[in-house]
Amino acid sequence: MARQVVAGGLSLFLSIFLARSLGTQGNGIYNLALLLPVLLGQLFNLGIGPANVYHIAKNEISLKGVVRITMNLWGILSVIGLGVGAILIFVFRVELFPDISHSILMIGLAIYPIILGQLLSVSILQGLQDFKHFNFVLILNPLLTLILAVVFISFLADQPILALVAFGASQLIVVILSWIHISQHFKWHSAPATLNRSDYKKTIAFGWKSHLANLMSFLNYRIDLLLLNILIDVSAAGVYIIAVNLLEKLWLLSQAVSTILYPKLASLHENEEKRRLLTLFITKVSFVLTFIGALLVALVASPAIRILYGMDFMGAVSALFLLLPGIIAGSVARILSNDISARGRPELNMYVGLASVIVNILANLILIPLFGINGAAVATSISYGLNAILKLIIYRRFSGARIFAPVLFGRQDMKRLVRIITEKL
Repeated sequence: MARQVVAGGLSLFLSIFLARSLGTQGNGIYNLALLLPVLLGQLFNLGIGPANVYHIAKNEISLKGVVRITMNLWGILSVIGLGVGAILIFVFRVELFPDISHSILMIGLAIYPIILGQLLSVSILQGLQDFKHFNFVLILNPLLTLILAVVFISFLADQPILALVAFGASQLIVVILSWIHISQHFKWHSAPATLNRSDYKKTIAFGWKSHLANLMSFLNYRIDLLLLNILIDVSAAGVYIIAVNLLEKLWLLSQAVSTILYPKLASLHENEEKRRLLTLFITKVSFVLTFIGALLVALVASPAIRILYGMDFMGAVSALFLLLPGIIAGSVARILSNDISARGRPELNMYVGLASVIVNILANLILIPLFGINGAAVATSISYGLNAILKLIIYRRFSGARIFAPVLFGRQDMKRLVRIITEKL
């Protein structure tokens, strides 16, 4: 949680600096150019990261075997992603990225293999439950991006392309350090890296299900930004992303918990009662604290945006209010997704994600032309709410708990939380 708060704070400072330095148009160009490599990373990672966490936590494949599989697949997927990205830029740029130049999109594309390497390397640290180094590299990433962006933009030029270069350079440093930390575990995991076809099958068979679920989640998270750029203009996207950047900080707790909860739940595959109690309690606490945080954000949103970003971004205030219900629902859905995946059923997350994305796209196509960025916010909240409800239903089928048990925080839960805090203090 401390790492999430620090990284979130650094990301917020970066967002403020870029918004004030680049303006609404430049901020939109930077975020949309960055969307390309991030989207490719989500599209072509094949769920290898979640598969690494699952198989390392259950000790089904040796560490050296996981590393070999990861490196081989990274090379293949990097080439494929670069090829697809080049086609998108040179054939569909006008339709997908109007008003964004080839050069900045190509810089973004060059970052794709680095982003993919970062996703895969930190997943191994997570599977090893080496959260000390996991947290270190994930704090270092936004810190380096902020430092390099300030240096490049302050001393060279106020250009979105320099912000992209700063992002890519920090990602590369993080990838290198991650592999150094992973190699230190080899002496504790002495099993040889002997592999057969079944190990690749295990990784891909589990991975593609998680992959499609994560891809649906990412599309659900970013499709509104892309559609705003297409249906209105890049400046509207630059304003809207401010609301998103502020509100995603409310997910700090659920993201922090999910990082640790997934490998923990996977290791509890023979203790259903403990897994059930753990998921229920963690989901309740996350829901209540996210709800309280949402109320606080609602109180300070207008003055905060005016002071931090300037009057040009005040249009983000109304969108922020309309996104709040979806953000609260998303915190619940994220934790339940980890429980479902840890049971070896990530494909259920995929089906839910697909339904949510379809609803999101249709709602955006209807509401953006009518209400602009506020329409995008409503569409996103609707899709996040649907996602949470469907996962509550699925979790009820697995656990036998009442459908709203994960969000009903009672007296016994409060006593348990107070006891945990007291013991830690």
